[in-house]
Amino acid sequence: MWTLFHVLQVIVYLIVIGAGVFWIVTDLWPNHIGPWFGYVKKVAAQEPQLRANGRVIHREEPDTNPSDDIVEAITVDEARAGQVISDVPNYAPGSKSWKANRTVVTTALANIYTPQGVAITQFIWLSGDMLIMKTPKKWFLLTELPITSSEANLLLKERKELLDDVKAGDDTPDQAIREFRGCQWEINGAYGLNEGGRNPGQSTIECTSVLSELGEFADDVPTLLTTVGRPVSYYDMRADFVSGDKSFTGRRMVAMWAEEGSDCVVYVGKEMSPAEVKQMGVV
Repeated sequence: MWTLFHVLQVIVYLIVIGAGVFWIVTDLWPNHIGPWFGYVKKVAAQEPQLRANGRVIHREEPDTNPSDDIVEAITVDEARAGQVISDVPNYAPGSKSWKANRTVVTTALANIYTPQGVAITQFIWLSGDMLIMKTPKKWFLLTELPITSSEANLLLKERKELLDDVKAGDDTPDQAIREFRGCQWEINGAYGLNEGGRNPGQSTIECTSVLSELGEFADDVPTLLTTVGRPVSYYDMRADFVSGDKSFTGRRMVAMWAEEGSDCVVYVGKEMSPAEVKQMGVV
């Protein structure tokens, strides 16, 4: 037979159960269980793509300070070493729909002196020998092109000849590279020491972040760009494909020298469309 005591006891049990359910729904699930499941799902989804290039990706988590404030999403040009950029497009012809996630290995910022003014240019080196280059007006997706010593000497010679023509006041300097990798290229820029004029100065590049342990990624970036806070002189030559080997059709070539006399590093790739830049995110 139910008594007042039994009724009160049932009411208390129901209140305790209700409070427990309320705590799970409002705190435990959204703040602890749900995020944990989301993290596991995200890592599982990324891993096959991150390892698709045959390399083991070293994932270094950035320092974070817990906060209740709403934090805006990080844009690609704010990415730092150890973070992952999602949906990086492919530079290869015939693979326009392909994309993958890439780990950021090193980032750098360059002050490039041009006749028109200083052009701030960002560099983001990614796993898989890839490089994102952001100039004041355009984004480029490039990949390293291993070259021989004779090819490096050829590019240095072409650069010097062009700059000598400009320095001598030639109105129509020879901008053609007639033979490099079976192609003819047209030089559209060569930056470094900008002498004379209204904007003289030495271009520099400085590493802004780097993985604490480069390991197998050590060969992906110029060695002079692996020390944070150490600006070095910067020289480059940029050229566009004109004719020849069809695999280079529509490609941009960037030859870089970090400090005079250093080894030449060459990258080849394409300009990214606004849609391709927009699809990328930092995860």
